Amino acid sequence: MTVNSVRYAVLGVFALVSAGVAQNATPPRFDAVSLRVAPDILADGDQPHGMIISRGTVDFKWVQLYGTILRAYDKKFYQVPSASWMMKMYSGRATFPPSTPLDQVPVMLRTMLQERFALKCHTETRMEKVWLLEQAPGGAKLTRASDHPAAAATGAPSFFRPEPGRTMKVSTDPNKAHLMMNKGKIPLFCNQLSTELKRAVLDRTGLQGEYDIDVEVALAYPKVIPPPTLAPTPPVHRSDMPPLVLGPALKKLGLKLRPAKEPMEILIVDSGQSFPSGS
Repeated sequence: MTVNSVRYAVLGVFALVSAGVAQNATPPRFDAVSLRVAPDILADGDQPHGMIISRGTVDFKWVQLYGTILRAYDKKFYQVPSASWMMKMYSGRATFPPSTPLDQVPVMLRTMLQERFALKCHTETRMEKVWLLEQAPGGAKLTRASDHPAAAATGAPSFFRPEPGRTMKVSTDPNKAHLMMNKGKIPLFCNQLSTELKRAVLDRTGLQGEYDIDVEVALAYPKVIPPPTLAPTPPVHRSDMPPLVLGPALKKLGLKLRPAKEPMEILIVDSGQSFPSGS
């Protein structure tokens, strides 16, 4: 056997051993996980809820399984088809060494979902219907971000003002809304539009930097229906939030939406269970 043959044989064995080690490597996981099924409705609307990540702990307070899947795999809602069993709520806590980098939390969430919820999934690239956010003829009419958050409406209470980088929809008129963003970039605004339109909105504006946005938006139908004239009955308040008529509002901002089809990575959940196993 020549020297080169020996060398290649050693390299081949090393490659096989390395592949075996990689295949058997234990995925990052939490040190301990304690979960319980939570009521679908919060007992106290003022009680904090959601996934709270800090050094060494992840607290789950009335967290939806579907939202955890999105967080674990870094996907938007339009990239993961939902099912009724994913809408179950749960609470609990997971712990891990405080020295662990927080960017490892999504990987540990995946392991938790696989072990506690028997989650199995795969990704596919599909052509999906989307909206493209573009500049309208004449260009965008946006305000560069300032140090002062925009008020929701004249005389609106200060708590209506969004925090930096957040978007929200508020108005002093129950039959109107405001689409707002404070010190946010256009992709963040696209996320807000995606939520409203129940479809992906992709940024094609070419705009860079941060902007303040505060534009009044009409509701597709009244949320508060006034009683007939002189009727003693109070107005009727709808429990649902009517969709927004975005076209005129975007026109004020010098923006427009264009329908298109784009390739998109979709996370397909093959199987899972709504109730966490273990304690």
